[in-house]
Amino acid sequence: MAGTATIGNSISGGDSLAGNSNFSGTDTRLAIYIPGATATDIYVVSASGADAAPDQQDVLRCYAKTDSLIVNRLADGTSDLTVNYIRIKK
Repeated sequence: MAGTATIGNSISGGDSLAGNSNFSGTDTRLAIYIPGATATDIYVVSASGADAAPDQQDVLRCYAKTDSLIVNRLADGTSDLTVNYIRIKK
């Protein structure tokens, strides 16, 4: 993984360690480009409802690919839903 994670009272690092992205409207697939990511990396993802609370259509499923994280959800989810992620290098 490029970059360094610092552990003290908190863990900090760049976008290759953690970040967020938004679905476009009610799209069911979100691809997040993460340079250096591999298909064996592990991700923790969560929906964030700053503007609108996530609903039952916003159940998230994710999988890793080389250089990207793919997040899927059911149709008709919250418009422009934000997804937060943490990447664990395996």
